[in-house]
Amino acid sequence: NTRRILIGAALMAVGLLPYLYLPVASAFNPSMDWGDPENWTNFWRVVTRHQYGLDITKSRPLPVLLSQIGLHYKILFEQFGIVWVVFGSAGLIELFFKKRILFFLSLIFNALTGPLVAYLTNVDMTIRDPFALAEQKALVAVMYLPFFMWWGLLMAIGLGAGIRWLNQKNFKRNFQTAWIGIVAAILMLFGYSTFKKESMHAYYFTEKFKDNLLQTIEPNSIVIGNWDPFVFPMMYYQHVESEAKEIIFMDVELLRRTWYIRMLQRWYPEFMQRSELPVREFLNAVAPFENGEKFNPMFIQQKYIAMINSLIDRNVDERPVYMTIYSPIRPLESGIAANYKREPYFVGYRLRKELNNLTTEIPKSVDMNFFIHSKASSDRMANMIKNYYSILFAERAMMFEANNPAHSKVLYEQALELAESELIRNRIYARYQKVLERLNNN
Repeated sequence: NTRRILIGAALMAVGLLPYLYLPVASAFNPSMDWGDPENWTNFWRVVTRHQYGLDITKSRPLPVLLSQIGLHYKILFEQFGIVWVVFGSAGLIELFFKKRILFFLSLIFNALTGPLVAYLTNVDMTIRDPFALAEQKALVAVMYLPFFMWWGLLMAIGLGAGIRWLNQKNFKRNFQTAWIGIVAAILMLFGYSTFKKESMHAYYFTEKFKDNLLQTIEPNSIVIGNWDPFVFPMMYYQHVESEAKEIIFMDVELLRRTWYIRMLQRWYPEFMQRSELPVREFLNAVAPFENGEKFNPMFIQQKYIAMINSLIDRNVDERPVYMTIYSPIRPLESGIAANYKREPYFVGYRLRKELNNLTTEIPKSVDMNFFIHSKASSDRMANMIKNYYSILFAERAMMFEANNPAHSKVLYEQALELAESELIRNRIYARYQKVLERLNNN
């Protein structure tokens, strides 16, 4: 039916209108201009998540694909619980008998927004680290929102079918009232548990992370991160709250993108000017890749490493350089800052030419009480920050094991208090026991 097709196409176009916000907002050159989507090429890259890559031609064994689809349904049960999954299934059955065309539409829609998404996102199900797997799961869960919305409709249809069935069976009104009461109680129970888990009223993990960092590092420092939870909070506090304007924050992963380099040139013009030649050489090297032309990945990588090292080398004598890196999942890429040693300094790694005369003093500004005693619900990012601090304390403790085991013991105890990952805690505890043995023997 041509008329229906045209109406459907028009409604689909209306649904896509929010994307116009991207080029319109970008045209005003905001402080944060992700992807710089003012032209069609950049706009399409942002919308299609070009920087993250997507290889739909890559084959995988059937068991792997089935496990990825299984993860999708596991997330479904976590979102709704078995009761509402049953009601959604009842909704599908109801459509099969009462509205067959909507039944087939539901099957098609669910296949496109469920198993197909599982195939496209291609989660690595071989990861053994529970935290790393949880991170992968959280990243893909948002992709299933259309599926969950449709399942919500099916749940309503299934619930309505159940109520109509009760009416047809002429159950007494008291039974029907009890049934409605049970359903309402289930709704409120799920609602309460979800609210308790999702409430952010006491969630100050990001702010406390920022306070620890800014109050501990020296003024005019350079802070280099390689993961969103370390970099995005700093972007917010610097460009929205106008804090720490003298600090330079960089994301080494985003430095692979032309738009991010242009943004840094606006944010920190003098700093970026010092490495003008290496920056220009990298931009020239990466241009073929961004333009869809033939490119040399090794050459791009070489210029990328050279650019980052230049940004460090030409400023390190005037500005202390720190790195925020969660090594279990995001280790620093080989070749970056290879000429420096990393001192684990409670809130980050400080780059030094030599590791000597390390102090045993823990700065008073390093406050871990909130992370240890907070009653706020800890999501995966909050747990990651705790683990991050735990690793920093533990790695610093290792440096004092031989010469100052008493201080090493103090640091290991703090690391154990902070560790959320069982794997990390066990590793720290093993070294802690050796320190205790050394102290006892002395």
